[in-house]
Amino acid sequence: TFSEEARKSVLVQNSIRLGDRFDSLLRDVLSRDNVDSTSDILRKIKEGITEKDGGFLDEREGTTQQQKLAEGLSSLKESLEKRGEEVYAEGIVLYDAEQKIAGTVDLLTYNKNTGEFSLYDIKTIRGNKIKDGKWKQGYKGKDSHEEKWTKQLSVYAMMLRNTHGIKVSSASVIPISLTYEATKHTERATTAVLEETQAIDIRDSVGRAEVNQESSVWS
Repeated sequence: TFSEEARKSVLVQNSIRLGDRFDSLLRDVLSRDNVDSTSDILRKIKEGITEKDGGFLDEREGTTQQQKLAEGLSSLKESLEKRGEEVYAEGIVLYDAEQKIAGTVDLLTYNKNTGEFSLYDIKTIRGNKIKDGKWKQGYKGKDSHEEKWTKQLSVYAMMLRNTHGIKVSSASVIPISLTYEATKHTERATTAVLEETQAIDIRDSVGRAEVNQESSVWS
């Protein structure tokens, strides 16, 4: 018998694996000069996200879903280029031995027009946590996604400054909303929507970033 505990374990593993695959996909698309056209990005999606990664996109509307995601990523890449932002580094592992915290910065960009650095964190989220351009509030007594990610990216900015001497001017989250359907023992993602990039206000938090010791390793 497949126990509820075993099912929950599979759900968590699938969610982590699918999140990792999306992280890798977006880093690859946004940081590579040879991935420019929507068709190039569509090919990357088909190669990068498969059934083995927790299932992806309902076959009944798979082509449409994949095409929309490819178009969204193409538009995001174009907007970065128009602002003069170039990917300086991706997948940067940070570690602070004194505070015993670690994390990975998905994308660090450098604006050749302004000389400023910006960091971007890719997040896969269950359902749409953004409504009318604003983050939905967390449950009573719980931080919203915006509050949790403000703390996280503030710590990243602090560690980049302390360990690499890089002063970050802005931070943003690139959210991907996933919807799922249940299967016999687990569930599979059927749609993936690239939401509007959300700016995170780290200006007042960088100097006094709060570290939650229960969440001292971020991704």
